[in-house]
Amino acid sequence: MYGVQTESTQDVGGGLNVGWQDDADWMDYTVNLSSAGAFTVNFRVASFFTGAQFQLKRADGTILTTVTVPRTGSFQTWTTVSAQVNLPAG
Repeated sequence: MYGVQTESTQDVGGGLNVGWQDDADWMDYTVNLSSAGAFTVNFRVASFFTGAQFQLKRADGTILTTVTVPRTGSFQTWTTVSAQVNLPAG
């Protein structure tokens, strides 16, 4: 982790967004599901750049999906991108 930080967002609903990610930076979240299945995962993203991507991985490092972030024109112009993933229970 080099420089990941949070800042106040201009997105609907307010709160914080995460920015300043560099190659190989990561964030860790825990999800506990009562049953296995195919799920739609939605991400709110904003980017001034073209070609940005991130991966959603299992705890063991297995890549579940790679998400491409569209260029939205600024770091505070938000859109939703979705991915379908198969997740185990637990």
